Amino acid sequence: MTALFSIFVKKSKMVNWIIRILIFVLAAVIIYLLYKSFVPSQKNKNQSTLKNTSSNPKSVADELLKLQNLKEEGIITEEEFQKMKKKLID
Repeated sequence: MTALFSIFVKKSKMVNWIIRILIFVLAAVIIYLLYKSFVPSQKNKNQSTLKNTSSNPKSVADELLKLQNLKEEGIITEEEFQKMKKKLID
């Protein structure tokens, strides 16, 4: 009788450890998925940064190049170019 009891106790301890390990792994997967859903990936950050810089140039040099191109295409006159250039530089 005690032999059966000792086998049962050993098996129940092993089952408890298996259950604990499975719960730990499941918790780790859930935490990982939550982290991934709330923290944007680095790839998305780089893409959004590239979109912002390409559609909205912020440097004076970029703006001057745009104005120069507009002048060369005949969209703006030399006077308009000079006024806008002065406004950008100041």
